[in-house]
Amino acid sequence: MKIRIPLVILALVATLPACSIRQDYPDTRRWALEVRRDAPAREPAPDTRLVVTRFDISRRYEGEQMVYRLADGTWESDFHHRFFVAPAEMIGEEAASWFRAARVTETVIDASSLVDATHGIEGTVTKLLGDYSKKDAPHAVVSMQLFGLGRSASGEVRILVSAGYEKRVAVADRTSDALVDGWEQALREIFTDFEESFAAAVAGDGAGGAR
Repeated sequence: MKIRIPLVILALVATLPACSIRQDYPDTRRWALEVRRDAPAREPAPDTRLVVTRFDISRRYEGEQMVYRLADGTWESDFHHRFFVAPAEMIGEEAASWFRAARVTETVIDASSLVDATHGIEGTVTKLLGDYSKKDAPHAVVSMQLFGLGRSASGEVRILVSAGYEKRVAVADRTSDALVDGWEQALREIFTDFEESFAAAVAGDGAGGAR
């Protein structure tokens, strides 16, 4: 008995630092962006196939950690609040889903498909941050350049439309929930604006692709 009691006490004591560490370091939370298009589908241009390539993103925002701009001019990446997958890949997937629902073209094909696309969309995200530089006015910021492309039967690629966007959406507070909601709203506004320009360009281009 005299031997077993100290061993039990030591075992209990040994667990205390681990418990303390778990309390001091909160669990990481992961987020996904979901940009739903609710408007009615369009009448697609005949014999058209769209491919949305993977988007590029500025190196400052390419990691999974959320990025904030603070009041003193410094920048901070948040280890405990992260994207579920790399943001460029996620935004590209959301763009493909958006234009699949929009029906600007008859189909949206995967980038790895062997089917020839008649049109394409490419994008570069230049900003994706929580702007907390003003204490009482937090904003979700998204900035990107989008290109709508036409592809001929011979493989020639033409830029049909090129547009730059920056959206600043006021958010209720500095929580990750509010920030993600703000980013999703900004992306909806950008995709809506670009859809109008791209649909007009595709209609003016005719089928104009690889037939």
